[in-house]
Amino acid sequence: MALEFFQWVTADHYVISANGENDNPDADTLCWLAEARGEDDYALYLTNESNPQKPILQKNLTAAFKQFPTLKKRTCFREKKALSVCIDLEDKVTY
Repeated sequence: MALEFFQWVTADHYVISANGENDNPDADTLCWLAEARGEDDYALYLTNESNPQKPILQKNLTAAFKQFPTLKKRTCFREKKALSVCIDLEDKVTY
């Protein structure tokens, strides 16, 4: 991934399914998304907010949210007991 990818390919909804395995989602990817989108309306959906066996997940999220506080406002996490993330693509994204 690179910043240019997120500048070129835009969406209202982004979904990242990762649990910290292989450093995913990495902080750079999250920051590139936030930098490319700026103050645009978009939502980021993550399947995991934490993983005790992969502390890098929380570290990456914390680093990205610190650098881009607006990213944190636009991020939704899967409910802990839910088996999936449900996104209504017709919902207008506003923050």
